[in-house]
This record gives sequence, C-alpha cells and structure tokens, in this order.
Amino acid sequence: MHENDLIIVGNGPSVLRHEYGRTINTFGTVVRFNHYEVNGLEKHVGNKTDVWFTYRAFRRNFLGINEIIQAVVGNVRLERQTEELQKLCKSRHVKFTEVSQEVIEMTYENMGHFEGIQKPTSGMVALTYFIFGENLGPVYAVGFDCGCVDQKFHYFSTQTVDPGAKYVNAQIEKKYFQNLVDLGHVKLLGDKDE
Repeated sequence: MHENDLIIVGNGPSVLRHEYGRTINTFGTVVRFNHYEVNGLEKHVGNKTDVWFTYRAFRRNFLGINEIIQAVVGNVRLERQTEELQKLCKSRHVKFTEVSQEVIEMTYENMGHFEGIQKPTSGMVALTYFIFGENLGPVYAVGFDCGCVDQKFHYFSTQTVDPGAKYVNAQIEKKYFQNLVDLGHVKLLGDKDE
C-alpha cells in the first residue's frame, strides 16, 4: 500500500486514538524520534523502525534500524555523545548521518515568518530534512500534536510538559506544521488508512 512512501511517526499522544500500527508497518521507510516506544503499543504505532532521528545519543536497541540521523541544534555541541553514537553505528553496521547546519538553518528560516522560534524540535528538523534537504517531496506524518494533548506531552509517558519548553513554542510549530500540510508537503495519515 505505502511501500515506496516515508512516514514520520511523531511522539504526540493523539497517535493512541487510532490503530494505525499495521498501516505504519506497510511504509517503505518509518522514521521515529528520540525516546520513542513501540513495545505494547504496536496496534497504535506499529513496530517497524527504519530511521531513528535524534538530538542526542540515547541508549537504544538498534534492532531493525537501518540509519540513525542526528541533529545538533543550538549552542550545545554533543561531540562526545556523537562520537559514541558513530562508534556504535559502525560496530552494528548502521548508517550514521549528521544533519547539516544548512538543514537546521533552513528549518529556522522556514519557521522564521512565525515570530518567536528559539529552537525547533527534532520533529520540525526532520520534516525539513526529508522534505527539503532530501527532496523527497510529500511525506506522511502522524502523531504531530505540536504541544500537549490529553494532558500528556508524549504518547509513551505521563510527562505533561516538554522538558525543552523554554526553547520551543508549540503554537509556532503548530502553524509551521499546518503550513506544510496546506502546501502539500505533508500528508496526514487518516482514518481511511486504518
């Protein structure tokens, strides 16, 4: 059904409202973020992960992951963690890609007409990376809530506030995401896909 398409699975709690798991698993490339979780949630989020997009080198099982993409945003340079992640990737035959500063700047620029952005989330950087940096054209997305829904920040935790909230403006990200949808760069996984 979607074997040639890419889907970016956000960590927003709205993803638990639907049983998209089987559909997500049919995509040719499935991208997930940071501390994502699939165990016990497969009927909602699937279990396939081809690309792990992250800011930091979180400890994670690499099973099934073909590529790790790291974006370093802001003044903090996580060189030691990046080196550790590169070594892990090499030892496990997983491709490692570091997002170029050009793509990060493009994210800031694309979001720039929405005043007040200090730091885009990994989700916004990933959208820019795959749509504009990799020129993939439209990508599918699910779980991009751009802020709290149902009193939770991520579908897999009870945390109600984003730990990066002092840097991130959820309303600006929501406008940017909606703009990408309106321009046809992002297709939302919908009820017809369940």
